Amino acid sequence: MKKHIVYAASKLARGLSASLLSFILFSWIFSEVPADSYLGIWSGAMLILYLGFLSLHNVEMLLKAGTGGAFISLGYIAARMTSGCTVQDAFCHMSFTRKVLCASIGIEYAILIFLCIIYAIAKRRKSEKKNPDDEMFPERQDDLDRLEQYLSAADVVGKYRELEDAAADAKDADTYKNMLDQSYAKGEINLREYRELWDQFARQVAGGK
Repeated sequence: MKKHIVYAASKLARGLSASLLSFILFSWIFSEVPADSYLGIWSGAMLILYLGFLSLHNVEMLLKAGTGGAFISLGYIAARMTSGCTVQDAFCHMSFTRKVLCASIGIEYAILIFLCIIYAIAKRRKSEKKNPDDEMFPERQDDLDRLEQYLSAADVVGKYRELEDAAADAKDADTYKNMLDQSYAKGEINLREYRELWDQFARQVAGGK
């Protein structure tokens, strides 16, 4: 969660930096740029991007461009307001050209929002359809590890009992010792179990005599 907050804060800081730079440029260097001209450039730039890159594969790039354009426009609006332009001047007496430009920008951003929603849905479905073997949940991996340890332990216990029972049927000490050596070499019994089985066999032989 903290990582996402830091990432969002860094993105916001970049956007505000773009707004500040835009404010400086349109306050002193490009202070004579009319609103209709700026809206036309903004709308035209978005249209060119859509014509060249309008697809789900380029949604992230289009979103960055659209967000950057919005922050730059905030700087332009702030510069216009500091130069004496009011909200009433901008919207209450709009020319037909300005209405068309504002409508086109609104449509372009509505398309961008729609694409972002479709992209998010497609990305989520793709992650849900991913093969679970490719990326297993930690809980499932832990369960499999425990099951593997249990089966391994059960197999070792079974071999120990098998060798214990085989002691009664062994014809001589050499035969039984070979059986123990083979099981120990395969890792089916450990050294302690090897000695226990051999001691049991020795006691059994001694008792039989």
